[in-house]
Amino acid sequence: MKSTQELNWQRIWEKKGNLKSDTKEAIHIWDLVGCNGYDSGADRISKHDWDHWIATLTNEIAEHSTFDSWLDIGCGAGAFLFSIDRQIKRYGSDYSQSLIQIARRYAKQEKLDADFYLDDLNDMEVLLHIDADIISCVSALQYVPVAVGLECFKQMLHHARKGVLIAEIPSLLCKEAASDFRANSLTYREVEEYPHSYYSMAQFNSLAINMGYTIIKIESKLGLQSRYRWSAYYHRAK
Repeated sequence: MKSTQELNWQRIWEKKGNLKSDTKEAIHIWDLVGCNGYDSGADRISKHDWDHWIATLTNEIAEHSTFDSWLDIGCGAGAFLFSIDRQIKRYGSDYSQSLIQIARRYAKQEKLDADFYLDDLNDMEVLLHIDADIISCVSALQYVPVAVGLECFKQMLHHARKGVLIAEIPSLLCKEAASDFRANSLTYREVEEYPHSYYSMAQFNSLAINMGYTIIKIESKLGLQSRYRWSAYYHRAK
């Protein structure tokens, strides 16, 4: 059974998706970024910030792995997936039906090869049926308990052909500073008012090493909260 906090998060993201789902106008990539919450709050992420982050992050991964398919867990409206400027097969999953509908609509509008599934990090049914070159979870694990986040990561390691990307994850080492920042600086209170989960990169590294992965720290940063977050790419050894 989901906690009250988890249910509150889900209601918030359903609401964000519903704000855009009724429009008859064409959807732009920046609309998806907004639906995923990246342009709100104290970070005030600009299109330049977003484009630079995507370009540098994907280039860091491409130095170590080629990829033709990508699965993003907790994809929201698909802003991250659709921003990857490559001809790839895209898969995404999220627990917000309204956000998934927007992602499907955008894929159809742009004639992109993409499949999106309604799925919950607490269940991870999608991961049991899809293998992809790269599997990612970007700024989503803070919305579930740490035990759920770690189990999700283990499943990602099992199903990725080339590697696993964990990005923009609140660091346990910075919990106090991050909590103070969010409490005193964020302006978009509706999405940020509930506590986040914080993770130790060392826990993820240990799990990955035990499964034969090489750890590659991602240096790309997005927004002011990135100073309290970590990102890493886990490359599967051949």
